[in-house]
Amino acid sequence: MQVDRDKVISALTECDISPSAKLESGRLIEVWLDKLETFPEVKWKVVLVESPFYIQLEEKTYIVGQMDAIFQDDIGYIQAEWKTRRSPKLKRDGTNYAGDDEDGWLSDISNGPQLGVYALAGREGIFITDDVTEPFAIREPRILVRAAVKSTPPVTWPGEYEKGLFTFPGGLLDIVRNALLSEAASIRARRKLGIVPYQIPGLHCTNMYRRVCGYYEEVCKKRLTPPLEPVGWSHPDDKAPDPGLDVCSILKLDIHDPELIVLSQSALQDHYQCAERGRIRYGGYFPRGGGQEEDFEFERNVGTGLHTALASVYKQFLTSPR
Repeated sequence: MQVDRDKVISALTECDISPSAKLESGRLIEVWLDKLETFPEVKWKVVLVESPFYIQLEEKTYIVGQMDAIFQDDIGYIQAEWKTRRSPKLKRDGTNYAGDDEDGWLSDISNGPQLGVYALAGREGIFITDDVTEPFAIREPRILVRAAVKSTPPVTWPGEYEKGLFTFPGGLLDIVRNALLSEAASIRARRKLGIVPYQIPGLHCTNMYRRVCGYYEEVCKKRLTPPLEPVGWSHPDDKAPDPGLDVCSILKLDIHDPELIVLSQSALQDHYQCAERGRIRYGGYFPRGGGQEEDFEFERNVGTGLHTALASVYKQFLTSPR
């Protein structure tokens, strides 16, 4: 792959993120481009880049997301998920803490909900582009993961791509499907009960991914419970609404229908963490974030910048999907 770096720089420059985030994103994209010729996808066909998808599990249950890329090798399709990752914390002797390394990251991401959901999309999802309106129907999806690590100098994980290539057999995907249906039924049942809040404050509020939930101090702790009826899908001040909104618009779904459940992997994690957090975050009552979550806006911006730049890279080699 011979990349036109000017196009990549232009895409990053035009991205709606802070100047400091652009600088950090540029630092990460530089190492990615420097190593591109060593990555396996340079020998593969580029099929899709930054494509939204949806899975319709039942009449009014949809799972949505956005796939960073889909490639095709000699065997079949390979879905790809790109990540940014903080620099590992080191001990005094310069070694990593247990689990805070490449192997720990691979273990965490492979056991989280996102890859299972995305693999299920490979088997049952519809990818929304100008040319693709049918499922890929991949029998055993394969997903390649890679992280740009914000170390000095930056590096990419994993060092050997095979360690980040995961295959999802049908039995595992059936488990994922069942779990998604179960969570959708739980959310729908809470709505039908017609009372709020869905959950009261507890340890999950102050130990959410090692930080305080953004709604704890200003909403839940003060017992300022929002009404059951959502205001909208997201708050007007949200810069990046959940991808479910785009899918609802395309499919002309009524977002106020109490029977309708639309979950992205991020929404799924919010509901898993706390039922009330999930309800508040996707009810349009308040801007997403707040509290200590605002400290992570920079990291989110860096991720946005990296994905924007990488989309520019791989779109240069995009070919016909079928």
